[in-house]
Amino acid sequence: MSQPRLHEFWQATTQLLGERAQPARKAGRIYTFFGCRGGAGATTLAVNCAVRLAQSSPRGAVLVDLDVQLGDVLCALNLEPRDTLVDLVEDIDRLEPAALRRRLAAHASGLYALSQVGSLSQLEALRPEAVAKLLVVLSRHFDAVLVDGVRDFSDLVLPALDVAARIVMVLSADVPAVRAAARCVDVFRELGYADDKLFVVVNRQRRQAAVQPAVIASKLGLPVHATVTNDFPVVARALDLGALLAERAPRARVTRDVDRLASGLREAPATIRAPVPQPAGTGRRGFWRRLGFRGRRAGRAEP
Repeated sequence: MSQPRLHEFWQATTQLLGERAQPARKAGRIYTFFGCRGGAGATTLAVNCAVRLAQSSPRGAVLVDLDVQLGDVLCALNLEPRDTLVDLVEDIDRLEPAALRRRLAAHASGLYALSQVGSLSQLEALRPEAVAKLLVVLSRHFDAVLVDGVRDFSDLVLPALDVAARIVMVLSADVPAVRAAARCVDVFRELGYADDKLFVVVNRQRRQAAVQPAVIASKLGLPVHATVTNDFPVVARALDLGALLAERAPRARVTRDVDRLASGLREAPATIRAPVPQPAGTGRRGFWRRLGFRGRRAGRAEP
């Protein structure tokens, strides 16, 4: 990355946080997993990749569940909730690394997790700018910050897409999923994200599938960076037990594929883009304004 781009990134981050940004070399990477269609298996991949990155990184990894109502991250890890996103946002600037880790749910693998599930009464206090701030500050404490529970373009989700070094697009090898992924790619480009920020993963890949990775790459106009084989019995058994793939089936092909996915994310070139500034306003207005659409009311454009 050129020096001007690096300077622009940290200048934008400074404005976002309202404080001096740390040097780029101290920041971990943020990976936002985006399920292009319901049931794509993004949570399973995010959880198992997060564990691998936690075990292979000096400062470890944290997994943040942004499905604030029905998130599955804690269930997949068989963890009890600790502090919520809202709880942590209020104190994150004042926490030292050890104190921060004590406030997170800790898995035996070394992975930490954060979720809002179970505390819906706090949701009114969770703002988009707080999500961006939380993720960026967490990246100063961990080498990898993984975000799960992202399946749309809501106001809470957009900051997680903005600050991500990689948006991990998860889709299955079928025609409806590829069409949905193509629409997502169009929206990502409309939002100003460069193609090299998008990391395409084909999950549940079958050797005899009608839609093969080469066809998917052609339809999306992007390379397929990783494939994960279809092994429903192994994955379903791990999910039912709240166990990791590496625990239940360390030699299974699906486990090896997830390991390669985690390695691919870790080794991908470190291209970091400045966050896209969030617009004023709430609700759907935020997303539509990002696309330059103001809408019409009573035959007149909104101011």
